[in-house]
Amino acid sequence: MIAHQNPAFRLEVNSQTPTEKYEAKFTKRPTFSEYTATHLNINTPLSAEEVKAVAKREGWRVLTCNRAEGLFQLLEVWAENRLMIEVMTPEMIERYLEVLQPQFLAEAMQIPLPPKPLVAGNLTLIG
Repeated sequence: MIAHQNPAFRLEVNSQTPTEKYEAKFTKRPTFSEYTATHLNINTPLSAEEVKAVAKREGWRVLTCNRAEGLFQLLEVWAENRLMIEVMTPEMIERYLEVLQPQFLAEAMQIPLPPKPLVAGNLTLIG
């Protein structure tokens, strides 16, 4: 069965749906794989439904993924069913940027933020 025809990839996904077992994983193999470990992440003004429609039209595997156990979402689009393109809609990129803020990360990991460096004008003093 071709991966994009698997019924699991047609599941309706929300931010609570565990998707890890369906997501791409890096593995070592003694033989050549037809899939590439190189991928890119892009954002688009399109909606998730519009991105999925493009992938479906082309016959490509597409999956809504909840990265970091639902911390943020993205769409795995497999161009030519070989090259993974992580696609983020405006809502997805907004959440991703929120998650990357130092305050959010410190709270999520339950660690204090390091002290801010001393700043003199536009010069940051170290040490």
